[in-house]
Amino acid sequence: MLIAAAGVAALLVPGTVVAVDLVGSGTDGGGSAADRVEDAGGRPAAAPEGSASATPRPSVSPSSAHPSASAPGSPSGAPSGKPSAGTGSGAGQSGSGGGEGGTGLGAPPAVSISSYNWEEPCGQHYLVNRGPDELDPPPAPQDRRGWAESYGGVEGGNTRLQLTVQGTSREAVVLKGMNVRVVSRKAPLPWSAYLMGNGCGSGITPQTFASNLDAGHPTLRAVPGTQGDIEVPAVDFPYKVSSEDVEVFNLEMKAVSYDVSWYLELEWSSGGNEGTLRIDDRGEPFRLSGMKGRPEYVHGGPGHGWERAGQP
Repeated sequence: MLIAAAGVAALLVPGTVVAVDLVGSGTDGGGSAADRVEDAGGRPAAAPEGSASATPRPSVSPSSAHPSASAPGSPSGAPSGKPSAGTGSGAGQSGSGGGEGGTGLGAPPAVSISSYNWEEPCGQHYLVNRGPDELDPPPAPQDRRGWAESYGGVEGGNTRLQLTVQGTSREAVVLKGMNVRVVSRKAPLPWSAYLMGNGCGSGITPQTFASNLDAGHPTLRAVPGTQGDIEVPAVDFPYKVSSEDVEVFNLEMKAVSYDVSWYLELEWSSGGNEGTLRIDDRGEPFRLSGMKGRPEYVHGGPGHGWERAGQP
């Protein structure tokens, strides 16, 4: 009888399930990688005064699958044999950001990266963890991203993206807005900066937006641009595109105090569908690092090597 009584008592004890850190994302503080500010060694670092370290997580629209708009192909020629920017199976694809997907009525627009620096040969800076004696001369503009990737280089200071957006049918697609999503924000890279060229051509800027990636919550703001010698006034979203109506957006992205990984989200609606189209660098986030105070080098041309900028 005592054994039977003990068994009944055991059955009456309620079961307890302990859930540990299910709300977090695998970090010590329960936050996601997008909420952390880290130094160059991956350790938490303090944000500059007046900025917030946390960034909003990408929101998922019920009708959005977050497809990725990748860059078109560019000529090869990187010293290491790595593919230049924009190569791969995703080149030129728009993906499907709505419930229907595909093309036609109610489909998302097609987005491609038509240029990584529309002011070539104005000269993009790249931060490289090597000395000037270890680097080849800068190649032709179309191969410079591949050149930098072969050395593990990262764009420094500013980056200029040119996006081409077009509908897939005559039905209008409303572009409601474009947002910056920060994946990580670290201390700027302590590497030397190398300038790809000197002097600027006549940049074409149909519609220009600028963003400061150092900000706790970076946003894109419309700014005046130029088309040849004509100034183009700042025009904010929304826009409309179709198969016969194309928009080109030039994005001026800036970083001073951080090494930032980020991507874009384009909000659209058409034919009763709506969604969010992710725009990134061949499936990976874009990356831009501040270069303030870093040694800067320019190439002297044929017969010369890399020289310290500002020195005779």
